Amino acid sequence: MKRKIAAGFIGIVVFLYLILRGMSVVPVQAVQSMGSLDNSDVEQVVRPDLKALPFQSGQLIVKFKHDADIEELKDLNLQYPVALAKRFHTGAELIKLPGISRDELIKLKDILDKSGLVQYAEFDYLVHPAEFPSNDPLFFRLWGLQNRGQIIEFITGKDGIDINAVPAWTITRGSPELVVAVIDTGVDLGHPELQDRAWINPGEIPGNGIDDDNDGYVDDINGWDFLNNDNTVYDAADNDIHGTHVAGTIAANFNNGQGICGVAPNVKIMALKFIGPDGGTISGAISAIEYAGRMGVRLSNNSWSGTEYSQAMKDAIDQSGMLFVAASGNSGADTDSAPEYPAAYASDNIISVAAIDNRGNLPTWSNYGPATVDLGAPGAGIYSIFELIPNSHYLYGPISGTSQATPHVTGTAALVMSQFSGLTAQQVKDRIIASVKPLASLQGKTVSGGMVDAYGALTGQP
Repeated sequence: MKRKIAAGFIGIVVFLYLILRGMSVVPVQAVQSMGSLDNSDVEQVVRPDLKALPFQSGQLIVKFKHDADIEELKDLNLQYPVALAKRFHTGAELIKLPGISRDELIKLKDILDKSGLVQYAEFDYLVHPAEFPSNDPLFFRLWGLQNRGQIIEFITGKDGIDINAVPAWTITRGSPELVVAVIDTGVDLGHPELQDRAWINPGEIPGNGIDDDNDGYVDDINGWDFLNNDNTVYDAADNDIHGTHVAGTIAANFNNGQGICGVAPNVKIMALKFIGPDGGTISGAISAIEYAGRMGVRLSNNSWSGTEYSQAMKDAIDQSGMLFVAASGNSGADTDSAPEYPAAYASDNIISVAAIDNRGNLPTWSNYGPATVDLGAPGAGIYSIFELIPNSHYLYGPISGTSQATPHVTGTAALVMSQFSGLTAQQVKDRIIASVKPLASLQGKTVSGGMVDAYGALTGQP
């Protein structure tokens, strides 16, 4: 069966969390009974949501009550030096505690809040300029990463309808050790946005014409072309725009002074081509899935769909063990009753993705399904790498579709897997679905009723 392709800002968010909880009634002498600050009970007060907050290590901003000062901190039996770094005109002081861990600092703030010594104690939160988070000139078009209400494709966006990529990047931009398989058309890994992102097969010696790793593929350096049965994973003659566009959304280089950037711009891309101008076959898809599985890939992007059920393909997906992120399709249909595959397979390791526009609406062309589609992601007017003008320059352009929504989820999964390498595919899927941003347009239309939230998935906070 031929497969059809499910065809497919400015400023960094300033996060300033003010915690003014200093009006405790615990008397000063009670501090002594709290005991020393050691590692044995740190986890009792360190909440998961605090662990990921972007604040400066080793210091607090404290305003003592009128009868207390920094000397009172000695009563806490701290195991590290405490120094006054600066006194502000407001009466607050910057206290430095070199050598203290983040968890210990969080506990110390909690103790101070309850001690009766302070009006308030705050972390020295990190803030950023209200401008581009990178020097990639087309970042302002990437509403899916940061939506500040910019106009995309003649539609004024809605502030905050994005995947929270910018705050997520304060935690991770992905690990270069993580490989994402793009199972699609070919991918132009020679593009400046992707040339540093290409997976390189450690078992092959480039260009020697020998199958060095004995996997049945000669010189499969960056992946394989299962359509043409060769190692050229990009063919201009085949119009390999789709896979390249998808790969750009996942991992285009960050801060390289041109074009765009991806959701997880540090990860590697394995290009597995099985779709050409006339589509692709089930056997080609299975071959690509099995190749990725043999190479130990834990995550794949699958921006393609078809209407025929294949047990052979489902078996390959199930046996791969990878998190298989798939486009729900662009028929505007309820896939509970009119399924499109592979997204609609009842496989635990599949995440099925619907599209939303820059106002949080479900486009009329996006598939949905309260039981078969897990969540939504930005999929309308998505800018990414487009094509090369021969002997000239690269173009960037927008494409719409669940194909474009899917790599936003794949990129988010890549961030989670990079930060928490021990999680299983099911655990990553559960974490992503549990942390979505609720959207009215997706209530009753998807399993989660919301859109993907990269920062939420990393911090465990919906």
